[in-house]
Amino acid sequence: MNFSTTEVFGFSEALIESMRNSKEELTGKGINVDAWVADLEEKKKSALSLNDEQDKMKAALKYQTNMVQIAVGALYDTSSSKLDAVIGAVGKKSELGKQVAKIRSKVKAQRKRAEKKKANEDKSI
Repeated sequence: MNFSTTEVFGFSEALIESMRNSKEELTGKGINVDAWVADLEEKKKSALSLNDEQDKMKAALKYQTNMVQIAVGALYDTSSSKLDAVIGAVGKKSELGKQVAKIRSKVKAQRKRAEKKKANEDKSI
């Protein structure tokens, strides 16, 4: 069974506390409570530090993802506007105008095919 990070931290802390409260009895049974507690505390400290670093990385990734989406959106908007300007300059019925207009149409068609394929895959699961 897999436990969440929070559950593992709580489990470890509860064990440390229990071992400290029962130190005399456990020492009598041959358990080196101080060494075991020190080992658990060191591993917990390491896990907490790594978990904190992971949380910072998640936040940074979320921010970076947002920045990429903004940049890609700006690129699309600018490309689309320039495509429209080219068509406007040469005329939508000219050969070049028709060729340029197909660029966006092909991308939209590919996207629809990909979405349809994904929808079909999702249905089969």
